[in-house]
Amino acid sequence: MADQQADLDRLLTEMCRDLTDVIGLLGTLEAEDEEQARARGQMLGHLRGDLSQMRTAHRAVQQLAGTTYLSFYALL
Repeated sequence: MADQQADLDRLLTEMCRDLTDVIGLLGTLEAEDEEQARARGQMLGHLRGDLSQMRTAHRAVQQLAGTTYLSFYALL
């Protein structure tokens, strides 16, 4: 179980980092017209929301893992 937890933690960390990179790159693109600028703004908003949710889920998984770890050793 500890290995699966470590794998999940690593995966979520990588996904957050990758999404942060995508947001950064998308933010550097220049729109050719107002429609593209609006679409880019919407996409950035969605991606930032997704990143926030992913970080929240990552923290929840880490807290659950810590609680499970402590509960396991409390039973011993």
